[in-house]
Amino acid sequence: MPDTTDAEGLTVGQVSARLDVTVRALHHWDEIGLARPSLRTPAGYRLYTVPDLERLHRIVVYRELGLGLDKIRSVLDDSATDVPAALRAQRAQIAARIDRLRQLAAGLDRMID
Repeated sequence: MPDTTDAEGLTVGQVSARLDVTVRALHHWDEIGLARPSLRTPAGYRLYTVPDLERLHRIVVYRELGLGLDKIRSVLDDSATDVPAALRAQRAQIAARIDRLRQLAAGLDRMID
């Protein structure tokens, strides 16, 4: 497959490397309509544009925060979704997990001593 330039769009492999996600994840997100590439080559290969990359970047960030794909879709696409509230709720869950991990680390420290 010929290499494409940023002006034409990025291939799945290029996007995968840039965003540190698997090609399979990109294909899956396309299949479920979460992140569809805007362009296709004449041979049918996916090409991602700058706006596509911006959406993909947000998906990756939300996924890293622990949001499921359905919640990510809601945050990105549903104008009725209160995005700050959803992110605050996710932050609270992360904070609680950090507290649990700190307690676990303290327990391990006591066991080591």
